[in-house]
Amino acid sequence: LRAERVMSSESSSSSQSGVSDDPSTTSDTVSSIPEEELSTDFGVFSSSSTKITLVVIGDERSAKTQLLSAFEGSSKQKKLQIDNENYDITLHSNAGMESLFGVTDYLSVQAQGLIFVYNSRLAETLERFASDKETFLRSIDRTEVPILILGFQPLIDDSQQEKEEQVSTKQGMRIAKRHGCQFSEIKTHTADAVITRKQLCENFEEIVNNFTRDVIRFNSASQSQQKTDQETSKLPEFNFIVAGESFVGKTSFIKWFTSGTFNARYEETRTTCSYPGNRVQHEDEAAIITVIDTWGASDSFSRELCSSSQAVIMVCSALSTESLSRLDKIYEKILQGKGVTSIPGILVSTKNDCEDVSLTQENLKEAASRFGFVPLALSLPTDTREDTIYPAIAQILKDLRKSQANPIGVIGEADRTGELSKTNKSLRKFSPKTLVIQSGIIYITSDGVVTPKCKSMNLMNGSFEILPSDPARKIFPFELRCADKSLFLSASTESARAAWIDTITLNIAYGSLANSVLEDIIKASLWEVSVELKTAIANGTETLQPIETATDKKDDKKKRGFSMFKKKPEKEKTDKPKEKSSSSSSSSSSSSSSDKSKDKKKK
Repeated sequence: LRAERVMSSESSSSSQSGVSDDPSTTSDTVSSIPEEELSTDFGVFSSSSTKITLVVIGDERSAKTQLLSAFEGSSKQKKLQIDNENYDITLHSNAGMESLFGVTDYLSVQAQGLIFVYNSRLAETLERFASDKETFLRSIDRTEVPILILGFQPLIDDSQQEKEEQVSTKQGMRIAKRHGCQFSEIKTHTADAVITRKQLCENFEEIVNNFTRDVIRFNSASQSQQKTDQETSKLPEFNFIVAGESFVGKTSFIKWFTSGTFNARYEETRTTCSYPGNRVQHEDEAAIITVIDTWGASDSFSRELCSSSQAVIMVCSALSTESLSRLDKIYEKILQGKGVTSIPGILVSTKNDCEDVSLTQENLKEAASRFGFVPLALSLPTDTREDTIYPAIAQILKDLRKSQANPIGVIGEADRTGELSKTNKSLRKFSPKTLVIQSGIIYITSDGVVTPKCKSMNLMNGSFEILPSDPARKIFPFELRCADKSLFLSASTESARAAWIDTITLNIAYGSLANSVLEDIIKASLWEVSVELKTAIANGTETLQPIETATDKKDDKKKRGFSMFKKKPEKEKTDKPKEKSSSSSSSSSSSSSSDKSKDKKKK
């Protein structure tokens, strides 16, 4: 029935618009519609235009058929021209099948917009909007689509009695605003006069015209957003930890970074929060940044949090110099959690727009150079992200890309010799030593000469941990662990400790690589052994033994090999039994002589 109805409506519309299937028929065929009714922005259907399909739904008492008949009076498919582009508009409706809407209405799947019509004289016709909207979105499998709520006063005959309006314009607009939809209204009866069907057609066509423009803008925006999402999915992703003391404005900075707007209200952060999906682009650098807000009063940063982050943003307040000095301990905790000696980052000072600023630009730059960070003084209410934080993040992205492109060059050499202080867990006693790292083993010497008596530790199977530093006493300790052994060492400067940690890290990496390669070799060898064993069993070989394969007589050294599987040679038939008997007699005589000697010793 649906297909038959569509075919009949299309045939009637083609006859009304003067379009013929006969190729000999020219386009000058006289239309049954007066020319004055076609003098709108709509035109005759064109197959070369972009198609826009709209669905008109509503209660059977909404009188939407009057609007459809007025619209289809000239042509069911209209052409709209916007920015030199032609668009063909097609209206579909559930008229006559309201109870089956969403079940058999396959035309809704092609819809790009929805027009919901309600009768302003019957409030019940508007109450079903929410359910019809949900059914429509479910049928097209989308969460958002342009929707127009259209209030309509149906035309009535002289014999019918006009009813009072039950839904006012303000009520219809309020419901449309609540659902995020557009609103329009057509009133056929006013205090002065009653509109004609021609005026009804013009009003409805104008509404469809404006709504179609919104649908086109929505589609273009959706396509551009989809293209942006595809490009975003290809961008690299990085995690940035935002750390600092309490009351310095970390959360306000993060919200300004993610949204571009400043919120002066203080919100205490009681736990770690992530803000993912922030696209940052400056010149040729682009990435997706996830910022992680931390609790200012936290005593430590977890290893899981630090290991998953690639950079850090340290925040201090321009109103407090103490907030800057306390960043040293926070930075050291992050390094301990990540297990490195340095990490790229940005040093941000907030509240620079206030009057009582005590932190100078020189202090900020000095601290940033000590950390190896990019200094950045911000005034969140007035500064923009594109001119301040984005260029700083772009510099960090360049450094990260260089380190990822050449990780071995960044780490350093695998062998090292230098002076460190051997200490204990309490960090009270220090004895200078000369340490040597060779072939993945660290040796503790007094003069740099490795001897068998030197204490050593295998770094390839070990790990390390950076301990809290004391710059005033020039103590920069770290701990080495391997199995049940622990070794506490200390450098005199931060750079010296960083160099030793880089060498140790490289040796640990070599050890893990060697173990994985050795494991693969063993697995491959066992696989070959199992294959050969199955083949030998299948061929009837029962006994397998290792044999000597070659002998070098000149050097008098035997080169031994292993033939995986070879049948045991049969015993030669000789006078070996005699040899056995003679050997047995000799063994018995030797045993008797030994017994006699024992008896003599007992006596």
